[in-house]
Amino acid sequence: MFKRFFILFIMIVFISCGKSDTETKRSDKTNIKSEEERLLEQQERDKARQQMFAERKEKYKDMLAENRDSGDVRGIWIINGDDIKNIINFLNIEIKPSMHYCIQVSDDMQTGKIYFTVIDKVFDIKIEKISETKYKMIYNNKERKFDVVKLKGSRDPTEWYLEIFYDDFHKYNPSLTLQSSDGISFYEICTSGINDWECSVEGCLQYIKQMDEISKAESDGPLGIE
Repeated sequence: MFKRFFILFIMIVFISCGKSDTETKRSDKTNIKSEEERLLEQQERDKARQQMFAERKEKYKDMLAENRDSGDVRGIWIINGDDIKNIINFLNIEIKPSMHYCIQVSDDMQTGKIYFTVIDKVFDIKIEKISETKYKMIYNNKERKFDVVKLKGSRDPTEWYLEIFYDDFHKYNPSLTLQSSDGISFYEICTSGINDWECSVEGCLQYIKQMDEISKAESDGPLGIE
């Protein structure tokens, strides 16, 4: 589910670029800048953007999946919207459905916070390690177990992802080559270059809001160049 929207977002970025190019061509007659000047400006913007993400990757290199191991639950996680009903039941709350939600786990991996885009309340949870990859989150004496596993990308075997698997939803099965997870480390997204959101809880929430907008646009009708 999550990777589908990840790919869809990239497609929309491409479509937006196509619209921008079309609009630029329509305004050529009124734009006093030459094509060469516009091209140079675009190249400078692209170069600056590439540099920004190169610096971001360097800053957060220790949090990237390629440099971490299974069982490392630290940092920020983005959880699939498919799990919303389960987490609502776990926290015993009523909220408006959203595409995803965020979890932030402390460096000592003993506490965490759950964030939603649709309410301001933040939910504090305790985290206890059960085995090398398995943990349980605790909220108001209720427990929910999950695994944190490092896996290769399904489309590009040179890419790595740290993924979360809830026991009561998409339970991790080590015998399967491909399987659905319930969320991934947000650092793979915020350093990917597909958007400008920071590697922070606020960045995670803003990304979710963007996914909600994409989902709404998709449900309203086919996406494409007008």
